[in-house]
Amino acid sequence: MADTTLYLGISLTPKNCEAVIIDNDQNEQATASLTLPHSSHTEKEDTPAAWIKAVEAICQVILPQIDSGKIGRLSIVSPADVLLLSDAFGNPVSSVLGRDYRCSYPLYARISPAIPAQSGAGGDSSSLFKLIELLEASDGQSVRPMHQSEWLAAKLSGQNGICDEHQATRLGYDPVKQRWPRWLDKLTQGQAVLPQVVMPGTPMGTLTSSFAQKLALPAHVQVVAGTTSETAEFLSTDLKNTPSAVTRFTPALMLQSMASMPVFSSKYGIYSQRLGSHWLVHATSHTGMTAVYHYLPEADVSARLDQVKDTPLLNLDLYPLVETGEQFPVRNPRMRAVVEPRPDDDTVFLQALLEALADAEHDGYWLLQRLGSRPPEQVYTFESGPNQGAWLKIREQKMKAKLCTLETKPNAALGAALVASGHI
Repeated sequence: MADTTLYLGISLTPKNCEAVIIDNDQNEQATASLTLPHSSHTEKEDTPAAWIKAVEAICQVILPQIDSGKIGRLSIVSPADVLLLSDAFGNPVSSVLGRDYRCSYPLYARISPAIPAQSGAGGDSSSLFKLIELLEASDGQSVRPMHQSEWLAAKLSGQNGICDEHQATRLGYDPVKQRWPRWLDKLTQGQAVLPQVVMPGTPMGTLTSSFAQKLALPAHVQVVAGTTSETAEFLSTDLKNTPSAVTRFTPALMLQSMASMPVFSSKYGIYSQRLGSHWLVHATSHTGMTAVYHYLPEADVSARLDQVKDTPLLNLDLYPLVETGEQFPVRNPRMRAVVEPRPDDDTVFLQALLEALADAEHDGYWLLQRLGSRPPEQVYTFESGPNQGAWLKIREQKMKAKLCTLETKPNAALGAALVASGHI
């Protein structure tokens, strides 16, 4: 008899909650998406209580589409570096520091020298820096650092103290030696109770009776360790089986590349996550489309894209940033945005800003190669933003590589469902 087990994947961001259910053949059986209330759109108002409500709400939408009794496993994914502190029972004892939260420069300057060059916890927005900031604001009691997806999985299963390896890497876990390093205990002064680390897809436990009832799911459903949203999106494509790389420009420039060996650089915030026998390399900048929208409204950018020219290149050497400081592809915590000389024509200004992003993309891949990553044969762009026409030609001139666009939009919830099913 064919196995009719179904697998539920849930993806949560400050703005959206999505869910996908797949069968054993990885075919989608149901999908759902919710735009979260405006109150949860900002990091300051992004609370664990709101996370639980979002999970309950998405289950109410997607489960009536199928026979919920066939759900065997579920997995939840969330953006990297969303962190809070909890007590031994998983009760939050701090505020939530979101993905884009950046620690202060004095803290960054004080802590960075203590982080080894080959650690994946570098960068002023990493989980580790958020942990140190939260610890220094706490009362000195022992606490558990917990990522968003980790906290939700613990809440649903009742199993605290378990974290997936992908999230843990940003907290300082060594995925190569597969252990917590000694320098981390010294840095946290023993105040942080670090979790047991498992690979994504590892069963943590079954649903508690309370949440089985709230979610209208069988009590035998297993909650498995998740991954980051960024990696889940990558898993939802076929790119994990190719030597291709991925560029994202929204909200910030992010480069991802499959590699046979891991690449790390705490200086530039570069880290790698284990995917089977290979590694997914990540590098994130503070420039990107959000920085472009800081100087030109998004609606204005959309209206002017068709007017942008790809030749001749302006080469004004601009560099848009929202806040002071850059980590990749250059490391300069005091770097300020370069938006002068600003052309009088905003369409020309937009071209100069897009050229700046193309330069950062080129320099980023060059840096990854210098650190040991091989040149990508093809570079895909995930989002459906300004990745065509003159903008695409500008990137091609800078990159000297084949640029491609995925035919289907990557889906973090689908990636989460694949993690739940064990297909990673």
